[in-house]
Amino acid sequence: MYGYSSDIGEASWFAPEIYFVVRSFPSSVNMHQWQGAAFTAHSIGHKGMMQASKIMALTIIDYIQNPVLRTDIRREFEENSRMYKYQPLIK
Repeated sequence: MYGYSSDIGEASWFAPEIYFVVRSFPSSVNMHQWQGAAFTAHSIGHKGMMQASKIMALTIIDYIQNPVLRTDIRREFEENSRMYKYQPLIK
């Protein structure tokens, strides 16, 4: 169990969402504990964040440069969300 989490919240009901995880500490260390936080201050954490920034940058470039990809993403989102009408708990 990796303990993935996201703070995307309600936005994912209105627009397509993508996220990924880059491991920046050993698998024996649990996320969201002091050991996981401590690793981010060391070289392994820095390497993980550099890898994450490269992934984000290249993904954005692919998205911007490929209109077919943008259309396909939007179409898939519309198809997957068509059957569910989102109602926020707080209005």
